[in-house]
Amino acid sequence: MLEEHEEVPWANALRAALGGLTGFPPAFDVDLYGMDLWRVRRVSPVFDWLYDRWFRVQEAGFENLHGPGPRLLVCNRAGFLPWDAAMVSVAAARHKLFVRVLLEAELFEIPYLGLFLRRMGAVPACRENAERLLSEGQDLVIFPEGRRGARKPFRQRGRVGDFGRGGFVRIAKKVGARIYPVAIAGSARTHPLLANLALGSESAPAIPITPTFPWLGLLGLVPLPSRWRIEAGEEIGPEEFPAEGDGAAAAEVVRLRVQELLDRARRRRRAPNGQVRFDS
Repeated sequence: MLEEHEEVPWANALRAALGGLTGFPPAFDVDLYGMDLWRVRRVSPVFDWLYDRWFRVQEAGFENLHGPGPRLLVCNRAGFLPWDAAMVSVAAARHKLFVRVLLEAELFEIPYLGLFLRRMGAVPACRENAERLLSEGQDLVIFPEGRRGARKPFRQRGRVGDFGRGGFVRIAKKVGARIYPVAIAGSARTHPLLANLALGSESAPAIPITPTFPWLGLLGLVPLPSRWRIEAGEEIGPEEFPAEGDGAAAAEVVRLRVQELLDRARRRRRAPNGQVRFDS
C-alpha cells in the first residue's frame, strides 16, 4: 500500500499476508507503532488486486489532497472489518500519499486481526496517537463514527452517523493539520450487516450477523465483491468552523461535508454497462 513497491509473486504476497496474521516469520524491523515495512511492501499486491478487481474502486478528488501536510482525512465507516480503511490507503498511495489509519481500539484486541492491522501500519484510535502522528508530519485517515459506524445496519448504509464532540478538529488545529472530508460508497456491501448479537453491555463486543457470517464460519469473513466509489473533497478551512470551544458543532460541519460527498458518490457509482446506480 506504499506509493511504490517491488514486484512480488502472488505466492510471496499471500505468504506475507498470512504471516501478518500469525506473526511468522517474526518482524524485527518495525516502527514505534508496530508497522512492518517489509511486510507492507509484500502484501501490497493483494490489496491492489482487491482494489482493482474485487471492489472495482472508482476514486475522485484526490488531487485536492496535494499541498503541504500533515493532512487529516475524515471518512465515513461501514462494515465490521476495516476494508474501507485499506481501500482509502490504496487510493491515497496511488496519488503519492502514504497515510496511517486510526481504527477503533477493540479491533486490535481480536486475535490475529489485531497483529495484522499493526503490521500493516494501522494504529488504535485515541487522542494521544492522533496528536503524536500528526505532529510527526504523518497523514492520517480517521473514522469518527468508530464502533457505531462498524455496527451500522445495512439499511442505514447511506447515512453518516454522529462524529462526536469534535476532538479531531481540536487536534488538527493544535498541530496545524489540514482537514479533508472523504466519502466511501459501497463498503457496506462487503459484509451487509443485518443485526448485531450483543454479548453484554454496550461497550462489549457484538457478533455481527450478515448473510454469510457466522453461518459459513471463517469463510463468512471473506468480503463480498462490490463496486465502490471513494471521493475526496476540498479542504475544510478554519473559517468554516464555529467559534472556539464548540467541538460538537465543528464535528457536525465535517460530518455534513462527508454526507454531501457520500450522497454524490452513491449517485455516481456506475454499473458495468455504464448506467448510473443509485444504491450503495
